[in-house]
Amino acid sequence: MEEEGLAATRGVAGREARLAGTVRLTAPETFGGHFLASWLGDFHRRYPEIALELVADNRTLSLNRREADVALRLVRSVQPLLVTRKLAEVATTLYASEGYSARTAFAAR
Repeated sequence: MEEEGLAATRGVAGREARLAGTVRLTAPETFGGHFLASWLGDFHRRYPEIALELVADNRTLSLNRREADVALRLVRSVQPLLVTRKLAEVATTLYASEGYSARTAFAAR
């Protein structure tokens, strides 16, 4: 009888612990539009009961004011009370024509 009770408890807990609902994710436009959008199908197949709203915007939406639930940012957040985690290094490169770089401080040395 105890085993049946434990099995019933596990069954109820499993149903309550399912991942479902709406999650609003914000990310910079280029990152959100180019990289994340291609992964949304895989995410939906893995978590079909989560409605993921992607806000690809260069504005820094506030997690404290519930403008978004999760944020991917290129700079560390300064908002208090947030849990942050570095996911990756992002390299950037400056490109210019030879004529422009010759006329500016970006000239090759």
